[in-house]
Amino acid sequence: MRGPAHASKPAPDPKQTDPHTFAIAAREALARVQAKHATWTRADLMRQIKVALPTAALGIDPDAAVRLVNELTDRTLTSEFEPVQCLEAPELIALPDSLRRPLDGRSIYTRPGSVRYATRVQLSLEERLVANAQRETAARLTRKQAAAHLGADPDVLTDRLTATTSDAHAELTQSRLRLDQAAALFHALTSPRTTEVLVGPAGSGKTRALAEAARAWREVTGARVIGLTASQAARNVLAQAGVDLAENTASFLGHLPGRRGARGIRTDMDVGALLLVDEASMMTTSDLADIIEFAARNGHKVLAAGDQQQLAAVEGSGAMMLLADELGYVQLTEAVRFAHEWERNASLGLRLGEATALAAYDEQGRISGDEPDLALDMARTAYLGSYLRGRDVLMIAQAHETCRELSRRVRDDLVHLGLVDDARTVQLRDGARAGAGDMIVARVNDHDLEAGETGRTLANGDVMRVLKVNRDGTATVRRRADRDPRTGQAGWSQTSFRCSDNRNCDLAYAVTGHSAQGLTVSHGIAVVAGSEARQWLYSAMTRGADLNQAVVFTRPCRLADPAGGTRAAPELSRYARITAERTGEAAPARATGSDPDPREPTAVLADVIARDEAQEAALIALRRQLSGADHLAILDAIWQAETFSARKQAWTAAIRRALPPEYRGVALDGGTATWLWRTLRSVEAAGLDAEQVAANAYGAGWASSSTVPVSGAILKY
Repeated sequence: MRGPAHASKPAPDPKQTDPHTFAIAAREALARVQAKHATWTRADLMRQIKVALPTAALGIDPDAAVRLVNELTDRTLTSEFEPVQCLEAPELIALPDSLRRPLDGRSIYTRPGSVRYATRVQLSLEERLVANAQRETAARLTRKQAAAHLGADPDVLTDRLTATTSDAHAELTQSRLRLDQAAALFHALTSPRTTEVLVGPAGSGKTRALAEAARAWREVTGARVIGLTASQAARNVLAQAGVDLAENTASFLGHLPGRRGARGIRTDMDVGALLLVDEASMMTTSDLADIIEFAARNGHKVLAAGDQQQLAAVEGSGAMMLLADELGYVQLTEAVRFAHEWERNASLGLRLGEATALAAYDEQGRISGDEPDLALDMARTAYLGSYLRGRDVLMIAQAHETCRELSRRVRDDLVHLGLVDDARTVQLRDGARAGAGDMIVARVNDHDLEAGETGRTLANGDVMRVLKVNRDGTATVRRRADRDPRTGQAGWSQTSFRCSDNRNCDLAYAVTGHSAQGLTVSHGIAVVAGSEARQWLYSAMTRGADLNQAVVFTRPCRLADPAGGTRAAPELSRYARITAERTGEAAPARATGSDPDPREPTAVLADVIARDEAQEAALIALRRQLSGADHLAILDAIWQAETFSARKQAWTAAIRRALPPEYRGVALDGGTATWLWRTLRSVEAAGLDAEQVAANAYGAGWASSSTVPVSGAILKY
């Protein structure tokens, strides 16, 4: 309640704010925006400045607050508080004021708001990353040693590195590696550089190759091998593949919550160790830079494996792409995860953003779609079909809200079928509940809880089946293990354990793309809303070894409602559908309305794979801008636009001179004249004299025709 005490308080005045407060807010905003993006725009910085400024500094006048944020943003971009570099190339030709936007003073031939920036700290970090990766190291194998332990002839492996054929999966070495895997490791382990990059599409056996690299290195050198991953779940996968000593990067680098490197990097490593970085694309630039600097300084070797075409780290990504661009890389060629040969080839096309790859999935019946509510039920039905047969199945969606809704719908069906006990439950995140028979997923690491296996603790991303809900509020669970590759059945840990931190768990029937990346299941179901990018779709459509399918929203989730009055809640129609489904009755007729016509599912997917949201490193963005500053396509567009008016006048004069006197006043600016000017531009591009061609054409046209079109179109001749 507002009273006299409240009314007596003066309104905050931003003019009286200590300037030091603005400097702190600007530096904090810079740190936040640079941590989120390798490169960023003015709008990105403005959002962070608004968050960083205290309420008292903004005042109560909205217009004044907007001016303050804009002013502080401009001051920050001029490096008043910290060095900031604009990544736009300098103008090759000085432009007059008439060709500049009053809004920001930049060329009218650039898109507003598209200029990207980075701090000098970020650029220095990336330069240091590349320099350390390129340093030479004594930690390497000889060609003879590497070939012997990989089980192949060194000349064969060398030839394989430059081969263009893709039948390496048919050739196995004595170490049971494919020839492309062995050749990639042969190059990496014998290279004199500190860091080598191994790139492979989803399902190409990157983790298997790293495990074999660890074995060969230990047998030859006797030195330590450490596997490093961005997450604890990926660390467990690497350890299970055969890399005995594996850690997540936070543990290896000594991070504590809110304090990078507080505990320091381990010091119990002799010279010549091998550091295997798995899923390197999911690692932040700062972490990867620290790992490579540590290796270069102490005489170790780094082998970074990943795929820059899959999802990158949520924040501060781009390092994997930078290393691949600067150092080059060896690439695995075969996507052997998939049971069907056609899907191996189609997945590679999807990885490169080829729209033609969608045709292969569509021909195999792997693409379906409907309006959002019905599409969610389609995904639910597909999931239950595999789940009830005991297969390892997973739904993948972009938004957490969609995952929760999908999981809720699946759970309702399992309760109806009597497979989940809804009488006694435990509380999960966001109000969800789980009972005996449910599948839940851990959302935090618990290094004190042994998860059904000696020495194996619970990791963020571990999926568990609830066996029993105990009276003390804990749940007795069993952790999901590797699936049986022959039957596709889900595997489970041999022993059960009690999980007490249930509020840090979700239902596990659907997960996000970042949670799913790195997993292999029998049946993967990608639920596509249409706003995703190619990297997300490629990762989501490559989780299943036996079956991958896309269920697509053919209409937007939120539509404008131009009709007056109210609509029935969509839950009512869904209740009618579910009731009919469970009682075996015919489904109710679909209501018709004023919604726009649905799109074809393949058309929605084509838009998705055309959307590239790969995070570029700041160095790559800067070099791309510099290399494009004098690109002829850009310069020609400016030339054509700026000289068109003068050339049009010359063409018009030539045409009028070719016409009889009584027609020289005819208008030459009609709608069809556009095609005349385009034709004359093509004539010039072909190296001809456009004025002479126009005069000849109209002269010939007048001689053979009794009419002259007032629109200015070329006469028949």
